[in-house]
Amino acid sequence: MHNFYITPTLIDSFLYLKDGGFPQDKVKELFDKINKVKTVQDDSAKRGVAFESCVNLTLTGNPTYQFNDLEFNGDLVNKVVSKLVAYTGIQVWIEKIVSFSHGSFKVGGFADFTLDKKIIDLKTTLHYKLGKYQDYSQHKAFGLMLPENERFDYLITDFENVYLEPYMNKKSLHEEFISNVELFWDYCQENKHLIIDTKIWGNG
Repeated sequence: MHNFYITPTLIDSFLYLKDGGFPQDKVKELFDKINKVKTVQDDSAKRGVAFESCVNLTLTGNPTYQFNDLEFNGDLVNKVVSKLVAYTGIQVWIEKIVSFSHGSFKVGGFADFTLDKKIIDLKTTLHYKLGKYQDYSQHKAFGLMLPENERFDYLITDFENVYLEPYMNKKSLHEEFISNVELFWDYCQENKHLIIDTKIWGNG
């Protein structure tokens, strides 16, 4: 049993909001996510989804460089694919129930690519510099969910080059993630009146 249900993305949204001083428009965005309000994908997100679809199709033996009217450099797609040939799974759902000071929370998320003792998450961005993802929750959460794993790698492209940002699985990162979950719990309790979808409280 658990009394709180979160994803790494939800924690990142909360931390972004907290660091920005809780601007009202971003507060609404966060609670729309919690309440599963459907939103329109922006062009950047559409491009990222299309690129990942091309990578997945090419990786599984169906070379594709165009998806949903968006076309990508074939050499770039193949370069990304070359980093993933040892994959054991694509879009694998992983979850775990973890104890914290308010009971137990369930954390879950899709791993883009699973490999032996490692997860790779594919990121697309217009601008990249080393360390861009160090404050993200994904590598911390997946390390907590899969303590036997050794690494979590962000595989990144700015649509020109390919970069790798690796993170070793460390207990200190697990503890940092749990601490952030506790902050998010407190915030949700303070704003309980804004939560319509009660799945976050472990219902359903």
